[in-house]
Amino acid sequence: MTKRMLAAGAAVLALGLVAPISGNYAYSGIVMACEESAPGGAPEGIPYSTGIGYMSGVVSRDIYSDKDGTLLMEAKTFEVNLSQEDAVKYPKLQASLEKLSRQNLTDMDNLTTSWKPDLTESYEVGRESGMYEKGNAPFSYELSYGGLRADSTVFSCYGTEYVYLGGAHPTTAYDAYVFDTKSGKRLGLDDILQSTDNLAEIIANEANGVEEYRERLPERAELVKSIRELMDKRLLKFGLTEDGLRIFFSNYDIGPYAIGTFIIDIPQSRHFNIFNPKYIFYGSRPRG
Repeated sequence: MTKRMLAAGAAVLALGLVAPISGNYAYSGIVMACEESAPGGAPEGIPYSTGIGYMSGVVSRDIYSDKDGTLLMEAKTFEVNLSQEDAVKYPKLQASLEKLSRQNLTDMDNLTTSWKPDLTESYEVGRESGMYEKGNAPFSYELSYGGLRADSTVFSCYGTEYVYLGGAHPTTAYDAYVFDTKSGKRLGLDDILQSTDNLAEIIANEANGVEEYRERLPERAELVKSIRELMDKRLLKFGLTEDGLRIFFSNYDIGPYAIGTFIIDIPQSRHFNIFNPKYIFYGSRPRG
């Protein structure tokens, strides 16, 4: 999946207002309030984390046919920024989030531009056969935001990318991000875990422990192999929550489309020793 986005003004960040963006863009956002409490006695090597404020929002753009102005696609992507106060406290993280936001928007623009000729042709063919009604966008692209963790140690979120370009079915893909709050660095598995040697097996075990997934998953050996291949290619999508590691499998990551998508949690409570203490959560949880 690609990465994507754009940044909102300071007044919007501070107040959480719905505001227009010039041109064909529309923006809406929500402020997330987090608890702040005095540091307590954290275990040795584990930082005490306090919540930080942030706002996620939507940037949208409508794609029209050059032939007759028909609405072909409603395209949406997400952006996320720290609250005004925390953007001052953690400028490197804010810079990383702004970069992510710009990339999201750039990628969406590039994708929709490349798709437009085929979408126009597909629409014309479909309309002639009675598939599409004028006025309703027949195709869609959306990258939506999901928050995972936001505190003075880690900021983590994920995107769910939904794409329908015609054909038998849409596709769903994930991307996920883990940033060191103070340095703004995007963290890899080798940063947040002490060892990844048995991670594929751990993920497979946890996945098979989820009843609703068990019947859809490939055989364990095949699942472990697929996970290792994703790790080797640095394509495994993961985030951090207050409770541990979260793994995201998109359509086709570990099998055919029919098996669907999967989100697997690797809890600290069962796998404490694999986590780097620097990024284990200990502190105040967000209010929402």
